[in-house]
Amino acid sequence: MSGGLLRVDGSMGEGGGQIFRTTIALAALTGRDVEIYNIRRRRKKPGLRPQHLTALGALAEITGAEVEGKAVGSERVVFRPGKIVGGEYRFSVGTAGSVTLVLQALLPVMVFSDREWHVTLEGGTDVPWSPPSDYFSHVFIPLIRKMGARVDFSVKKRGFYPGGGGVVDVHVEGRDGLGPLRLVERGTLEELALSCVISGLPDHICRRIGKRFVETARKRLGDIEVNVSSTKTAARDPGVVAVGVAGFSNTVLGCGMPGRRGLRSETIGETIAGELLKDIVVGATVDVHAMDQVAVYMALAGGESTVFVREISSHASTCMSLVEMFTGKHFMVEKVSEVSATGRDVYRVAVAADAGKREEMVVGHGK
Repeated sequence: MSGGLLRVDGSMGEGGGQIFRTTIALAALTGRDVEIYNIRRRRKKPGLRPQHLTALGALAEITGAEVEGKAVGSERVVFRPGKIVGGEYRFSVGTAGSVTLVLQALLPVMVFSDREWHVTLEGGTDVPWSPPSDYFSHVFIPLIRKMGARVDFSVKKRGFYPGGGGVVDVHVEGRDGLGPLRLVERGTLEELALSCVISGLPDHICRRIGKRFVETARKRLGDIEVNVSSTKTAARDPGVVAVGVAGFSNTVLGCGMPGRRGLRSETIGETIAGELLKDIVVGATVDVHAMDQVAVYMALAGGESTVFVREISSHASTCMSLVEMFTGKHFMVEKVSEVSATGRDVYRVAVAADAGKREEMVVGHGK
C-alpha cells in the first residue's frame, strides 16, 4: 500500500490497548508504516504493558518489521512492516497478560496471509478484561470459520491471574481472502450451555455458578434445557472461569468471565446469563463482545458482510474507525427494531463495497 507514515492517536475512542493491537495488525496486513502515539494515555498505567509488547514483538518477527519504542511503558511506537513470513513460532507474555488479546493482533495477519502457521503462546488464558479462552474457542473462532478461515485453537494449560503460565496452540492455514460474514437470520436455538473450568478451588463454586445461570435463563426463556459442565484443571494459580454459549443453527452467541476474590459465584452465573439473554431477546446474530473482534475480518473479506448486534460498544466503534482509516472500507450502522419481537433496538452493521466514511442511520417504527 502506498502512502507515507500514518499517524494514529492511541487515545482516540475507547483509548485502550485494542487501538494499538488493531493498528499494528492492519499495518502489517496493508504494508503501511504507522506511528501510534498517546498509547493507552487514559489508563492508570499508560503506555505498553507486557501483553502489548508481546504482540508487537511477535508481529515484528513474523513481518520483519522495524520498530521504534519497543519497551514497557512506551507511549509512542513506530512500526514499519516488511514481508509476512509463515512458519512455527513461540511467544511468551511472561506474566498473566492475556494470550487471547495478543491473538487479536496476530490472528488477522495469519488468516489473511497465504502462509501456514503454528504458533504457541504462553501467558494468561483466562484473566480479567479479556476474552476467556473458551469464548475464543467456542464463539469467536466459529464465527470467522463461517467466512472460510482455517483456524485450530487449543488450550494446553490454563493460566489464571496473577501468575499466568498458560499455554495455547494455534494452527492456521492462511488464505489470500475470506468470504463475507452474512448473519441476517440466526435460525433456531439448538443449545444453551455453560462450561466452568476450575483449578485449586472447591467444586461447589462451579455448581453455584451453573445453578444461578440455569435459574436466570429459565426465568426469561421458560423451562428450556440448559447444559452445564465443569472441568478440573491444574494451573499455576487457583482460579475459575465460566463461559455461556447460545448455539443457533446459523450463528453462535456467547459471554464469559473469570472469577476473582470477593466476587460471588452466583454473581458470575447471573451476569453471564443476563448478558447472553440480552443478546438473545433482541435478535442479535453476533454478541457485543464479538463485534469489536470480527469487524476487522468483515472489512478485509470479500463481498458484503452483514450482522445484527445489540449495541455498538466503544471498542467496536473504535475498531471500525481504524479499519476505515487503513482501508477506506465503508461501515454502515443502522438502528432497527423490527428484527426483535420485543421492540427493543438492535443494530445492523454492514460493510459496503465503496469507500467513504461510516454512515449511521435510524430506521423502523416510523423513524
